[in-house]
Amino acid sequence: MKWMMLVVMMLAAGDPPASQPALSDTEAKYVDAVVSIHQPMVTARENQVADIEFDLALAKRGRVVRGAVGGKSTANGKARYTFPTADAKKAEISKLDGQLSRAKAQLALMKSFPANALPERGFSEFKVGDVFRLTYVNDMREIGTYRTTQIIGPKNMLVIGYQTSHFSNSDVQHYKTKPFFVRGVETSGMIDDQEVDLRTRAFVITKSETYATVNGGTNTAFVLEAVDEDRCAKEIADQLSNRPKLP
Repeated sequence: MKWMMLVVMMLAAGDPPASQPALSDTEAKYVDAVVSIHQPMVTARENQVADIEFDLALAKRGRVVRGAVGGKSTANGKARYTFPTADAKKAEISKLDGQLSRAKAQLALMKSFPANALPERGFSEFKVGDVFRLTYVNDMREIGTYRTTQIIGPKNMLVIGYQTSHFSNSDVQHYKTKPFFVRGVETSGMIDDQEVDLRTRAFVITKSETYATVNGGTNTAFVLEAVDEDRCAKEIADQLSNRPKLP
């Protein structure tokens, strides 16, 4: 009888939940990058919020002095605000209130989505080991696009970045990057020389790789591995919760 009850209990319990496969080397590098970048950025943002709160409290206590230049000043080691008019005081308080609201919103977003701390990169020099998000803007704030140059296989393609620089109405220059491999992004239904949206995707440059060109030569290109950020989210949260807070 007891063994029958045990069988019933085991059947009711069902199979244990399947554990998530271990992170790949690429995913582990992504996690390490997010964790190492995130905490200093949160600390810096928290300090910014504290500074704005301090200034806002000073401004609210600030005196209106007719004819004064107005603004924040320091005397005998103490900071204070003075204002030439009541309207000037009101405007300064309103400005600081807005700054504080934005800083707090950015801090909350940073804490909720740690991976947002990753740097963005457009048309920049790559190097092995870099972890970043691709954007459509280069370091000079010039807009560009990414296009496939060759679909190699499932989730494997060669890509080139294109940009257009407008120096004046008559001086327009076009550039393109060296080809680079993009792996881990779905390629089904895609063709060569097609624009591909890689914005906001997180990538790790894992290595460089040599490939044959159509004219019989060879090129060497960096390999950008896309990261499944959802798979890494729990590991990031666990590591951040176990790290000591920076002073």
